[in-house]
Amino acid sequence: MQSQVQEKMKRYGLSDASRSWVLKALDPAAVGSASGIPDSSACCVMRPEYTVQASIPTPPGTTTSTWDCYMYVPPGDVNALVWAAAPSPADFSSLGAPLNAAFGNIQLQPDVNIPGPNFITVSSSGSLAYQQSGMYSPATLPATFRTQFRSVTVELSAPAVADQGDVYAAQYPLEIRSSILTLTPLLLAPSGFPYCYIADAVPLPMFETDLTLSSRMPYVGRARDGVYMPIRLMGPSQPFADTSYDGGVGQWKTGPGFAALPIVSANIPIPRALIPIQSDSGSPSQESWVSTGIRGVVLGLASFDTGYDNSGVGVIIWRGLSASSVGGGLPGATLMVKVVVGLEVCPRPTTPDRIYMKPPAIYDPRAIEVYYAVMSEMAPCYPARYNSLALLLPVISRVLSVLGGPLLAAGKAVVSEFFPKPTTPAVVYRPQASGATPLRARTRSRSKSAPISLKKRRVRVRLPKK
Repeated sequence: MQSQVQEKMKRYGLSDASRSWVLKALDPAAVGSASGIPDSSACCVMRPEYTVQASIPTPPGTTTSTWDCYMYVPPGDVNALVWAAAPSPADFSSLGAPLNAAFGNIQLQPDVNIPGPNFITVSSSGSLAYQQSGMYSPATLPATFRTQFRSVTVELSAPAVADQGDVYAAQYPLEIRSSILTLTPLLLAPSGFPYCYIADAVPLPMFETDLTLSSRMPYVGRARDGVYMPIRLMGPSQPFADTSYDGGVGQWKTGPGFAALPIVSANIPIPRALIPIQSDSGSPSQESWVSTGIRGVVLGLASFDTGYDNSGVGVIIWRGLSASSVGGGLPGATLMVKVVVGLEVCPRPTTPDRIYMKPPAIYDPRAIEVYYAVMSEMAPCYPARYNSLALLLPVISRVLSVLGGPLLAAGKAVVSEFFPKPTTPAVVYRPQASGATPLRARTRSRSKSAPISLKKRRVRVRLPKK
């Protein structure tokens, strides 16, 4: 099947490297690799690829028969997935956290401690004081990055008699409504300075009803079937992530009557954290217990991203998963998570990893066009079994067959625009008998579609009798 899809894409004039990227971006869990996004970027980059697996068990202390889980996939370079779980029925939009709620995150790469900027603290009385902060950054210390491909697969692990539950999933474009420079409860050892980060408030559906109504093609299925979500590149281009350095964000409040402003730059992008909110206002007061819990627990574990690119934000909501109390001691359900991510990272000039830089992919606008044309016709999510055995390839093949006519027509138009066929005169020769008056060679303008005929025509000529 993969060879058939390759042949169909080859008809559009795509190179081998471009076809490999299109397939990997459409089906990241499939076997294979990508050699870069073939757009007009001229930046030399590193191309790390990550495959991370983790599990989310039943929240400890759950006394109900079922439990629920909320997940979101930020378009960053460190956090692969962030989750919150609680006993059923969990209201993820409420302000107060339910009893026995649990939080966590799955990381692609580790963070390192680095000194943060100095801050000047201004009190309500006008007195000044200096304060040092700390920051977390990926070990590679990137200048910026962007996503080549990304996918999340979540499968349910539970006894056959207790594999009930439902799952809802959708993808959304990233819309940052507010950015606030703030501090974490974590302190930088041994100095005891707090860590600073940028909290980006992003409106996301916190309830399955909002999810199904706000998405064009939401995925609704049984929990036992799991979910496979190839994260979309939202387009029409895939720029590198925006990063914020010290001094470019504004102020954060440290307490009643106090404010702090950065005065010294550490020349490192300030780490960012995506905070889901339950409305479009962007106000921190609209945060639910999911985001406040992430602020207090996950961010206390120093889980930050360098920035966010133009990839989609995935949201997955699980309802009615079996807990350990079901059936008199049967083990509770566990969610098995697998994340596949490929990045293009622009390293800083002073980082040792710069020796692994590779040249940008060769510009191929047809590959970008084919990707977005096929992606727009595919569903944003599928059952978990589609992430293996190349089950998604037949779907891609059918979409290519449906779009084949328009794509080929557009491709021919592009080729004819940049490489027009020349119009040259074609000369027709007729052999003449000896002694006869030579006929004048006639020329005609050859049409674009008429080939040049090199075959000689046989002509009978009657000679006069002596």
